Amino acid sequence: MSLRSRLLLSYVLVVLAFLTVIVLGATILLRDNPVQTQVLTRELAGAARLVARSSRLAVQAGASPEQIIRRLSNAAPGDIRLMFVDGASGTVLADSGGALSGVNLYELSGGRPAGLTLEGEFESGGKRWLYAAQPVEIGRRSGTLVVAAAPAPSTKLC
Repeated sequence: MSLRSRLLLSYVLVVLAFLTVIVLGATILLRDNPVQTQVLTRELAGAARLVARSSRLAVQAGASPEQIIRRLSNAAPGDIRLMFVDGASGTVLADSGGALSGVNLYELSGGRPAGLTLEGEFESGGKRWLYAAQPVEIGRRSGTLVVAAAPAPSTKLC
């Protein structure tokens, strides 16, 4: 295994450990409380920054968005969703959940026409998802990396 592969694998493991802690903490704390929804959104923002950093290394190594999402999502908790979104069109290029590939996430999130806001929510599959987004370069296109989590069903979203 090359040094680059080991470095990428170590970043992936750190990201997955961080995502697991976020999901477990959010599940415990999130109970009909808008303040806790804000806490989850902030935690997702931190996770998005970390995942964006590690994905930049993988993109530089020549990995496609699908390959990166697949690597990151293999050990990620089931209620965390990772997506690469094309910056210009809003089309989901890769989705760890698989259901949103090819869908325009800007329309789902009610985002501004120029792109996603850095934090917000969207609905997919009958669930509301909170998300945090970070800009990344995907090949020669600008894009957005999105980390999303579905809050507890009883949670009221602001």
